[in-house]
Amino acid sequence: MDARQTHLASLLKTLEVLKLYLTDIVIIGGWVPLLYRMYGKLPCRHPTLLTRDIDVAVPRKLKESGRPTIDALLCEAGYIARFYGSEFAPVTKYELSLPMTEVEFLTPEVGRPGKPSLVVQQGLTAQALRYLPILLENTLQIRVADSLP
Repeated sequence: MDARQTHLASLLKTLEVLKLYLTDIVIIGGWVPLLYRMYGKLPCRHPTLLTRDIDVAVPRKLKESGRPTIDALLCEAGYIARFYGSEFAPVTKYELSLPMTEVEFLTPEVGRPGKPSLVVQQGLTAQALRYLPILLENTLQIRVADSLP
């Protein structure tokens, strides 16, 4: 498997683990141009980046609605939760060693700046960023294949 396939396999694995939440979350960042090109049948001029980071936008409060938490799903799948940043509410990153993957969650910062992160669900702290509501409110759903193309 070449580097592109390995990275794509790590994304597909993460999406499979998070499948109960796919209607509530948005994949953002470097994966978007590749996903648009491969699965969205949309033209994209941006270069394909090979990255092990998967950035996920989530609402400020992510309801469980009878589902296991995102933290529980990722930890059960072998991802290790690591905490970065302030002691008040450190940002949670999930890391998998094979294939090397990092999953980070981001949420809107609303009101006066100040809190660098927020607890969005039990066990899940997301980095708070301004203007992130734009990404949560203007989404495009695409169907991603269960296997590599």
